[in-house]
Amino acid sequence: METVYLGILWTVYYALHSYFASERVKEFIRHKLRTIYGYYRLLYSLFAAINFFLLAWLHLLVQTPELFSPSIAISIVGVGLIAAGALATVVALKSYKTRFWYRNQDSQSEEKLIRTGLNAYVRHPLYFGALLIVLGVFLVSPQLKNIVLALITFAYIYIGASLEERKLIGRFGDAYSQYRREVKMLIPFVF
Repeated sequence: METVYLGILWTVYYALHSYFASERVKEFIRHKLRTIYGYYRLLYSLFAAINFFLLAWLHLLVQTPELFSPSIAISIVGVGLIAAGALATVVALKSYKTRFWYRNQDSQSEEKLIRTGLNAYVRHPLYFGALLIVLGVFLVSPQLKNIVLALITFAYIYIGASLEERKLIGRFGDAYSQYRREVKMLIPFVF
């Protein structure tokens, strides 16, 4: 039953994460709650980070059945995927200006389509890093909770990336459409 609860909590976290990142919510806050709009990006980032770490901590505490006993080779591959995912995440984060995490983008003209670094190989490098990490976690610790986390995360990332693509096409037009034809969405050279 703990696995079901964790699955529900991860699903709710991801749904809230996407909901609060939506243009509809941003526009509502811009027009109805003007006093906090200037801090919205910072509040959103803090909300997402704090809740992620609390949920990850709970996830670590809960023990569920192990689906198989991983060999040393599988564990090494898992650790390698976690390390590669963490490295991809750090490298991808360097593509963003620091203000991205705390300052609202009032003008879309401030934004530029990033096609360098990892973005030259995959359109959503942060999601790519997350995919590697959750797959690695499952291989290192093949518990039921971790396969549920991986499946929910994979579904969220695919749906989230697809929704984000719509916004990016609207924002960057033909330049983003061309980028989509040249660079894979989530897994370099594959998908």
